[in-house]
Amino acid sequence: MDLGLNFYLGSCVNLLPLPQDDIAFLRTAHQIYIKYLRLPEALSLAIRLGDRELIREDFNAPANPYAFPPISLCSLLTSFAG
Repeated sequence: MDLGLNFYLGSCVNLLPLPQDDIAFLRTAHQIYIKYLRLPEALSLAIRLGDRELIREDFNAPANPYAFPPISLCSLLTSFAG
């Protein structure tokens, strides 16, 4: 699958008629990014979804070449506490 198409899917989510469709659409795009180990993009969608568990999974993925120190994860998650 062309990852450019997946980027297009994420960009078009705002055009969907129902909010429930947005979530399903973004989750599908997220799964595709995970399958192709595009972890920064997957993390971006997890943040957009506001799913803390998904954010943790993406952030702590063993294949994540962009892994950050634990303190940055804490600051990322506390930004959702507000």
